[in-house]
Amino acid sequence: MRRHLSFRLPIRRLTRDSRGTAVVEFAIVFPVLAMLLFGVIDFGRAYFLRTNLVSAAREGARAGAAMTNPCLAASKTAIQARVQQYVTYFGGGAVASTVDTNTGSCAPNAVTTVKVIIRNYAFVPVTPVFRLINHAAALTISDSASYRWEQSDLP
Repeated sequence: MRRHLSFRLPIRRLTRDSRGTAVVEFAIVFPVLAMLLFGVIDFGRAYFLRTNLVSAAREGARAGAAMTNPCLAASKTAIQARVQQYVTYFGGGAVASTVDTNTGSCAPNAVTTVKVIIRNYAFVPVTPVFRLINHAAALTISDSASYRWEQSDLP
């Protein structure tokens, strides 16, 4: 009988001892929490970039709508420069923007819209979370904005 008790005592001691469980639980949970945290950081950066690209397109279209004649090639170049200037305000790289006016309708009293389109702006994530989900090194963001041309009698 005594032998039986001495055999059970170390097993009870081992089952009560929980010194390493916190480390094991942390090792299991930490990668999941780190992926969530980095995913939130990259999503926030992507959302920030998208809202700023929308603002840049809107700023360019608004500048074009206030021009004397947005259908001229020089005006379109100035609109693209305005979009690029706005993008560099928030630290973005070079942006490829297209200025579109419904050509042929820049006559007086015609309804003309100035549309700025930003296509395929590359967002490079800091963390590998997007690469695990999307299998791509970069995401492309495209946005556009349009305003009606405010015709004026000024030269």
